[in-house]
Amino acid sequence: MLKNYVKTAVAVLLRRKFVTFVNVFGAALTLTVLVVGFAFLEGLVSPEGAQHRHRNILTVYRLGLADSDTGRRLRGGPGYAFYEHYLKPLSTPDLRSYSTLPQVGTSYVDGRKITVQLRRTDGDYWKILDFDLRAGRTLTQDDVDAGRFVAVVNESTAAAYFPGESAVGKTIQVDTLSFEVIGVVADESEMSYLAYADVWVPLTATASSGLERQWIGQGMAMLYVEDPGRRDAVKAELRAALDGFEYPPDPSQFDTIETRPVTALELVAEATTADLLGGAAAAAGSNESLVPEFLAAVSLIALLFMALPAVNLVNLNVGRIMERASEIGVRKAAGATKSVLVGQFIFENVVLAAVGGVVALSVAPWVLDVLSGVFRYSRLGLDVPVFVAGLAFVIVFGVLSGAYPAWKMARLEPAAALRGHTDV
Repeated sequence: MLKNYVKTAVAVLLRRKFVTFVNVFGAALTLTVLVVGFAFLEGLVSPEGAQHRHRNILTVYRLGLADSDTGRRLRGGPGYAFYEHYLKPLSTPDLRSYSTLPQVGTSYVDGRKITVQLRRTDGDYWKILDFDLRAGRTLTQDDVDAGRFVAVVNESTAAAYFPGESAVGKTIQVDTLSFEVIGVVADESEMSYLAYADVWVPLTATASSGLERQWIGQGMAMLYVEDPGRRDAVKAELRAALDGFEYPPDPSQFDTIETRPVTALELVAEATTADLLGGAAAAAGSNESLVPEFLAAVSLIALLFMALPAVNLVNLNVGRIMERASEIGVRKAAGATKSVLVGQFIFENVVLAAVGGVVALSVAPWVLDVLSGVFRYSRLGLDVPVFVAGLAFVIVFGVLSGAYPAWKMARLEPAAALRGHTDV
């Protein structure tokens, strides 16, 4: 039966080539946008490279301090002082790390201005993230404790500073500070929130520290567990620790703290859904995940995006199906049930959508290559999850744009259909 369905679908699509072309074009355009959007979302939630163990990592990236009496609030990223007091002592994570967010630094080499993104890290940062080491070594906790002015650079930065030469052992200058290059790693995508930078140096390699006094700063913390199933235990331990919060510099200033560790998906959900709802800071301190709302919003947007071209395809499909009124009448007179006819015509539309899907999956890599240029070192492309999502989009789009025409066709009375009357 499936073979006959396929033959019938191909014959019908070839019958009116222009209409088929319009349908395929609309389906391909819609599915291309959806596949590209899904690939982009996957690049944020499940990045490759050094951050590929993201399921084992909880990130603390927002912190809010408040005073319940005066209403005074202070918000930003977690500072090193908060990390030292509340995150480093946690026993449930297997590893804990603190680093700054990438900050812009500049250098001048042979009259050329080089702008880099510099991140300061501790030693465990390099144990949690799995960088692809190309030469030399990475930073260690000993480098941090000794305050050594050493640096790890990515391949693009090494090539910019020392074209055609090995960077290891040479000195680079970022702003007013000089660092000895001890290692070179592969470029990390700008979409990789935890790993992206051009230059990595020890937290302590700075002209003026003061990190130990910062409660709110331009930093982030990672809590790593070997077993992802223990992430809830980490969250529970931190909540318990924060229940007895006290602000050591001056307890009279703040008596409430807002923060929580999040997964990669929760981070993306909070950075989009929460900001749109105007409750980003509150969400950072809430124990409620915004992932369900985020996924619901993404699904709704995808359905609405498919619905718009589907409406146009419905009109075309209605006309195409009604032209086959006599065929429908013969089949119904021969005993074909409504469910069989509906199934066949929906299948034909899914085949049409599948052709559009093939075009979309062929065009999407080119679009992703262009989009990759928007984010430095990005690796956007088609992988298994994106391919599976593309197939799901094909089926949903095919059913969505073919269900109503099929239902309308199945309601035709055999006698009226044989006479060419298509009103139902």
